Amino acid sequence: MDQLEFDVSNLVQASTGTSEQYAIETDLHLEGITAESLLKTTIEIMRMEDGFNISAEDFSLDIEVNCMRCLEPYRYTVNVGHAERQFYFEAPEDEKDQADVYTVDTKHQKVDISEMIRQEILLHYPANQVCSDRCKGICQICGKDRNKEQCDCKEQEFTPEDQKPLAKLKDLLK
Repeated sequence: MDQLEFDVSNLVQASTGTSEQYAIETDLHLEGITAESLLKTTIEIMRMEDGFNISAEDFSLDIEVNCMRCLEPYRYTVNVGHAERQFYFEAPEDEKDQADVYTVDTKHQKVDISEMIRQEILLHYPANQVCSDRCKGICQICGKDRNKEQCDCKEQEFTPEDQKPLAKLKDLLK
């Protein structure tokens, strides 16, 4: 059994509001995420009228991210205070984006929270993925990593006219 898949057979017949908690500590193997540490969190599964409310509390995960400047991998810690999703027995028909609806595997009476956790990690990625504020990046002319070696290339200076690629169209309209 996958560590992010939970058997909910005993909660299916339970009354609304009944819940169970699980403490998990597992390796994470999710698409697009290279985990460098174990995922440790507490999962609460609560019975709702039409499915389950599932929440994960206070988890952090070290992930490998590539720097946007030098392209070198570095370790970043993602911290998530609270993540919560509803898993339905049947997808609501009035939901506009069916891809955002989580459903219970009613045949096997299981819920898989892998996608929920993956989305939360991606939502908490750094907006500016830079290994350090001092990162000099890659030279745009010769391609050398300027953190490791110096290059003699001159930075290309841009004039205000370079920033207006459609400015010449104005002359054509005259």
